[in-house]
Amino acid sequence: MADAATDIHHRLETAARRLDCPADLLAVLKYPRRTVEAALVIRRDDGAFQAFPSWRCQYSDDLGPTKGGIRFDPSVTREEVQELAFLMTVKCALLGLPFGGAKGGVAVDPQSLSTHELERLARAYVRAHGDLIGRDRDIPAPDVATSGLVVAWMADELGAGAGHPTTAPITGKPVEMGGIEGREEATGRGAFAAPSS
Repeated sequence: MADAATDIHHRLETAARRLDCPADLLAVLKYPRRTVEAALVIRRDDGAFQAFPSWRCQYSDDLGPTKGGIRFDPSVTREEVQELAFLMTVKCALLGLPFGGAKGGVAVDPQSLSTHELERLARAYVRAHGDLIGRDRDIPAPDVATSGLVVAWMADELGAGAGHPTTAPITGKPVEMGGIEGREEATGRGAFAAPSS
């Protein structure tokens, strides 16, 4: 997605023309508020260390704390994370939700990791980006290849860093950790219920 920034700018300018948006609003939304990049270094099961690039983009928090999933995918890039955070920002605004848009990603093939390596990577993500996470700051969720189990490890690591259990800032957790019944099926149900046009 090398042209992600160009695509974001094009979409914004097209929408601004159609909606007669003020230039100030366009200027505020043209670039993400912050994107943090970190190398996640984990020990593989064979004892070797390996680093994986990771990102967390908080595109806009003007409407409230940012919200967006974390994906583990070998092709994920900083640009893709920023574009998806932009789209989440727009989605929340259009639906009148009190959230801004965010997205996270790790450039990794999760199929190449053992369960223990996947857990180490999930926990490393929180250690690298945990200072951004909080129910009044940034609320991560599962995305591509990050299941309820992966975000459960993340929530547990967040609590370990805080010195007390703190699962609220991460959604998509198992019900046993305070997750919501039916959350896994919610996206599919929403797509099914949405009217086609």
